Amino acid sequence: MEKVDYNVQEITNGIWAVDEFSMEYLYIIQGTKRSVLLDVGTGTWDLKSLVESFITTPYSVVATHAHMDHVGGIGQFDTLHIHRADIPCFSLPEETNPVGLYKRRLYCRLAIAAYGEERLPFHPQDLLPVDMTKINLVPYEDGAVFDLGNRSLEAIHVPGHTNGSCCFLDKEDRILFAGDNFGETLLLPRGKTDKEFVEIWLAGAQKIKAREDEFDTICAGHSCPLDRQYFDDMLIAAQKLLSGEINEEVYQVQEMLGPMYHYGKAYISMAPENIQTRDYSRIQNPRRY
Repeated sequence: MEKVDYNVQEITNGIWAVDEFSMEYLYIIQGTKRSVLLDVGTGTWDLKSLVESFITTPYSVVATHAHMDHVGGIGQFDTLHIHRADIPCFSLPEETNPVGLYKRRLYCRLAIAAYGEERLPFHPQDLLPVDMTKINLVPYEDGAVFDLGNRSLEAIHVPGHTNGSCCFLDKEDRILFAGDNFGETLLLPRGKTDKEFVEIWLAGAQKIKAREDEFDTICAGHSCPLDRQYFDDMLIAAQKLLSGEINEEVYQVQEMLGPMYHYGKAYISMAPENIQTRDYSRIQNPRRY
């Protein structure tokens, strides 16, 4: 049976989206002076060689946030730029650490559900551990700009999905790289009240909304491109949650089944059981290529 491979699509000249076996998108952004690899996936294949086959300049490795599908592959590199607020994630215990084998291997069930284990060119047990003592973590702040020469990436802090979650705005190409801050489902932790967490997220999201005339395309962590309706509906859902116009109900959204808030195309989940009971066989239309 023929094995599947990662899929690369060119978004515009010098910018590529890499789909890691239907698990997430990461982005290669080339500039005339410097380039950026935005997120590094889970570490299932030789990403470093792929990146260096596309770009002709020195490059920085930058993360939108510290989750296993965005930083799990960092062991192939020696430096990671990440928002200061997410640096503590790398000191978490193995089972909750975003570079730990436990979470990365568990997440690979999504690829298995999409293609079948026999078609994948890797097995979750093949993933290599990450020695964080060999990785230089470089913190960036809200408003940090990565100057690539002919284009630049501006970090916009949108805490909520993680404390350090960020979007990146490429004004020259009119692209917003949204990480996991926008999509069909917004996953927020529960610990404070739902309204407190949504208020935190909405404050950051409204900074993006105020600048929506600066981008035409949204490239998210799990959709490329992201339908603009999800962006608009997510903001409205947050506002309606705060005003009490919508309440939690049980929904099935892709791999999750549980209590969520819903408006239009968008869902907001803060119930831990939605994450803990993920069943990727529920996904009706995984990305296949």
